[in-house]
Amino acid sequence: GVLVETIPNCVSVHSIKKAALQSTGAICTLKQYYIRQFGSENTNDYKSALLAFIHSLAAYSLITYVLHIKDRHNGNILIDRQGHIIHIDFGFMLTNAPGGNVYVGGLETAPFKLTHDYVELLGSRLHAESPEFVIFRSLFMAGLLALRKHHERLVLLVEATSIGFSGLPCFQGSREQVVA
Repeated sequence: GVLVETIPNCVSVHSIKKAALQSTGAICTLKQYYIRQFGSENTNDYKSALLAFIHSLAAYSLITYVLHIKDRHNGNILIDRQGHIIHIDFGFMLTNAPGGNVYVGGLETAPFKLTHDYVELLGSRLHAESPEFVIFRSLFMAGLLALRKHHERLVLLVEATSIGFSGLPCFQGSREQVVA
């Protein structure tokens, strides 16, 4: 079976960029979008939205890295009213990817998506790191350490999923290979 859930009050990054291009003729960055939606950088609303983005980006980056989630284009990445980043469409994960049945390199070789837009929103520059980028990096590292500490639980969840949802494309090959 397929699980479908509605995620209200969100807009895809693709839609943000497309709408800006149609209305202004220029491509909109996520930072410009956040300023337009939440106010200038010194407002509490903007700071709250940025903090929501930082926390959710760290979690998103970790989970896409660990579960090898693919198909991470801007149509599958949403921003909600609070500023969180949300990934949708988990059809390609663990061992399968768009363009082939089994992931063996393919188009998406980066372990997680950290685009120029994300880095700009985090305030990082080429040779200087912003406090926001430091927070992101700290959360990401803390998450990696937590995943390492509790990796057996994650492996058990993948094993249980491989039995209960064996119809998923990622489990069509060797379950042992997927779990490994």
